[in-house]
Amino acid sequence: MIGAEHEPRKVASARRNLRRAGLEDHAEIREGDLRETLRGLEGPVDFMLIDLWIPMALPALDLVTPVLRPGALVICDKVISGRRGYAEYLARVRDPDGPFVSVTIPGRGGLEISMKR
Repeated sequence: MIGAEHEPRKVASARRNLRRAGLEDHAEIREGDLRETLRGLEGPVDFMLIDLWIPMALPALDLVTPVLRPGALVICDKVISGRRGYAEYLARVRDPDGPFVSVTIPGRGGLEISMKR
């Protein structure tokens, strides 16, 4: 598992929690701007959760898409409550000629579940 986090306090907390759970050897937290920390990510990636500052959703997706395996799932949180901010992201994952097939699940702000073709 690889996580990306910009805020140092959240990074420290995540690392502490991983250590307490005995999972620090199975997870990596990349600290800093995800546009830098996710560069050169090696795949294949099976699953991606996007639950971050809305303007970073599309850059994160763009960086990870090349290493997503066919059939990989991408879940993005709060796409209904934040639909204006997610407009470009949603256009990308819903593009019928793009690399994803996507569905919206309503409730609690909405989830967009996208599968890489």
